[in-house]
Amino acid sequence: MDNIIVDSNILFSAILNLNSRMGQILINGQEYYDFTPRNTSEQSF
Repeated sequence: MDNIIVDSNILFSAILNLNSRMGQILINGQEYYDFTPRNTSEQSF
C-alpha cells in the first residue's frame, strides 16, 4: 500500500467536486492508498 500526502486545499476541492478524478480517488481509494497528514511523512520517513 502506498502512502499519499494530500494537501487540505486539494481535499476540499475534491469534496466540492465529487465527480472529478481526484474526488473519486480520495473517496474510493481507501483500499489502494493510505492517506496520511503532511506531518506524518516527517515522522515516518
